[in-house]
Amino acid sequence: SADFTTADLLPVTLALRKAGLDAKPILTIYDSIILKVHKDDLHETAAVVRQVMSRHDLQPLKLGVDVKAGPTLGTMKALEE
Repeated sequence: SADFTTADLLPVTLALRKAGLDAKPILTIYDSIILKVHKDDLHETAAVVRQVMSRHDLQPLKLGVDVKAGPTLGTMKALEE
């Protein structure tokens, strides 16, 4: 899944820019993209990232996309759709 993360980094960046969101990737860790997001854009950013990262067609497998938010890596909590 780290390969998908690497492949999704540019599409996520472009989709966030196109949506006009105050959000940008700052780091990747294994199979995660860490973003800096303005709190007003949090839910819309999550929706854009989910859409981009779940576009892979690996039938019959379906990749899950988990979104977490918090002020630091250690305090992040799951963000529901």
